[in-house]
Amino acid sequence: MNIKTTDYDVDDFSTNDKLLFIPYDTNSDFNGLSKVSYTASSLPIYKLFKKEKLDADFAISNLDDCVFVENHSIDWFGPTIFIPLMVISQNPNIVSFCLNIISNYVYDLFKGKNKDPSINCSFLYEDKQKKKKIEYEGPVSGLKEIEKIMKA
Repeated sequence: MNIKTTDYDVDDFSTNDKLLFIPYDTNSDFNGLSKVSYTASSLPIYKLFKKEKLDADFAISNLDDCVFVENHSIDWFGPTIFIPLMVISQNPNIVSFCLNIISNYVYDLFKGKNKDPSINCSFLYEDKQKKKKIEYEGPVSGLKEIEKIMKA
């Protein structure tokens, strides 16, 4: 398991009141066109968040300007999700709830193939007016460590 925490500037995608899916590349060349790239897993996770009535959106709201890139690997590549301080303060369990949704999705996706699939995903959050980025690479069972880091 590898967890890396760094300071991060997300002013370009600033929001105070909702979960935000952040692209991993804002200037991808796709068939000669400049597009914003999200991981393909962003869409199903976004839909699951909406189904659970979580207020979430994409940083680039015009999805015509976006591509969703599928990485063919034994690992699952998750989205980068920004969790603003206001959202955490209004619902202290939001981080746990989001991690459970992601974890359940990945376990279902790999059912019968891998007991504890390996995943890669990132979370951005605010810590006393500083923005931090957590990059996680490891088994899905280790996702709970993300919540511990955010609460520290």
